[in-house]
Amino acid sequence: MYRNSRISECKLKIYPRKGSWRGIMDAAELKKMTRAELIKAAQNLKISGSGKLKKDELIEAIQSAQASK
Repeated sequence: MYRNSRISECKLKIYPRKGSWRGIMDAAELKKMTRAELIKAAQNLKISGSGKLKKDELIEAIQSAQASK
């Protein structure tokens, strides 16, 4: 689905589960981000005990990565 986007070039693995990530993955802002920004956002993510990432945490990490351009 994201074969031709910058996301596919990045070795970051974000998989949508139960549709909760789909809206974020389709967001134009995320597709505009460079590989380095995606990696930085991934490093800033907090992973909850169950191993599932929270939608709010992903948005927050992406926004902080975009703000620190």
